[in-house]
Amino acid sequence: MSVVVLPIQYSVIFPEQFYHKLASQMKLRTALAKEVNKLTVENLELRQRLQYLLALEAENNSLKMLMKTATKPDEKVTVVDVLEINTTPFSQRIVINRGSVDGVYEGQPIVDAMGILGQVIEVGPKTSVVLLLTDKQHAIPVQSSRSGARALAFGGGTVDSLSITHVTLTADFAVGDVLVSSGLGQRFPRGYPVGVIESIDREGGGAFVRVVAKPFARIDVARELLLIWPDASSFTAEETTKAPPKVLPPKPKEAS
Repeated sequence: MSVVVLPIQYSVIFPEQFYHKLASQMKLRTALAKEVNKLTVENLELRQRLQYLLALEAENNSLKMLMKTATKPDEKVTVVDVLEINTTPFSQRIVINRGSVDGVYEGQPIVDAMGILGQVIEVGPKTSVVLLLTDKQHAIPVQSSRSGARALAFGGGTVDSLSITHVTLTADFAVGDVLVSSGLGQRFPRGYPVGVIESIDREGGGAFVRVVAKPFARIDVARELLLIWPDASSFTAEETTKAPPKVLPPKPKEAS
């Protein structure tokens, strides 16, 4: 009888067991789905925090490099942020978040972590306009760190070009020379990196050459910059007039 009844018992019990097993699997799937969604959200949050930490690390490294650009430990500097960038062939300017209330003045030099960026030309109460050294209206006295040869570098109208024209054939400039600020003109402190010479071409086959250089400053990606308040010792001292040589009076003739 038990053998005969066993299939009937299985047929009666099977739907209930199948239902419980199915319900258990559904609960497990729902729990797993919730856990996956929870882990996905946590992963996104962790990735967001990681990106934020990486951005902070990059900003911290940038600020460290920026502070190292000051050539003198006692030179007054302050970090500024870029609010607006306007780089076209006709205008190479940026706007910074410092103004007259912060002591900013017209003609003040500004640098990034790589070199000189430009100078302040307009000062408002809380913002200022900076003329970039690549603007065609900008000029900066430079000299070769190798030979000491001096010239005047003009902006080339693009973020990666400086131009030195009417350089004599005898001027000691060479491709690869690093150009630094000479300090002449009492505007830019001496010794700051400006650019590197990329080409030297003779102008129309005459007695002059045209020197093209690439600026060190990362003009198109600049975000944190450094305003400098140079002191008198930051510039090249003017040559003083040499005193005339002393002329000794003639010795008196000995009596014969």
